[in-house]
Amino acid sequence: MASELAILSLFGFPAAGCVIAWIFTGRAWAAGRERHPSADLSRIQGMAIVLVVLPVTLLLFGFALYMLLAVFPDEPLPTAVVEASARAYGIPALLAALGEAIAIRRALQATFADVRLFGKGLVGVVLPETAVLFGFAVAFLILMGFRSLPPTATVEAFSISAGNAAWYVAIGALAAPAAGLLFSQSWSPENEATWKKAIVLAALPTYAFLGMFVLAFLELNA
Repeated sequence: MASELAILSLFGFPAAGCVIAWIFTGRAWAAGRERHPSADLSRIQGMAIVLVVLPVTLLLFGFALYMLLAVFPDEPLPTAVVEASARAYGIPALLAALGEAIAIRRALQATFADVRLFGKGLVGVVLPETAVLFGFAVAFLILMGFRSLPPTATVEAFSISAGNAAWYVAIGALAAPAAGLLFSQSWSPENEATWKKAIVLAALPTYAFLGMFVLAFLELNA
């Protein structure tokens, strides 16, 4: 059974991230209405719903991981392994939501100026979500790694490795808000050429995160 700390990581952190993203969306909506009173609100509202729903996927991933923990066969998992797995997902989920929130603000502002820019803005919003995928992958690897422990390995040693791997991916997830910030700061909707530059810059932190993911993988397979 998951500990309270694991529950906080699986649901509390993603939920907090959702709230942050929704606050940024609401403020961007209010600012857009004020700056563009003649905008087609009925059309933009449908696009804004996509931005509101997107962070909810963080909770769905957390629930999926919780179900894996709940139905784990045979013997109960050690608390340290459960908490490491949950942390490997929860912290990246929170940071991914923060990155999405930053990008959502720019995307919605651009959409109010020109609804044709929504698709470009959405690409920038999705980029920080890679942190969730890496975090979920490490969380899954921790669970599967414990299940397939060789006879020569000890639970204590694996718990330490799992904890280290979780921290590697958690630190690497700082790339998510960095990606959102780089996209937001680099894209000027008035200048079409800046979008490609913004996407390239926003993708750069992902390579650093990929390096931390590799470290986490190697730690679990040491």
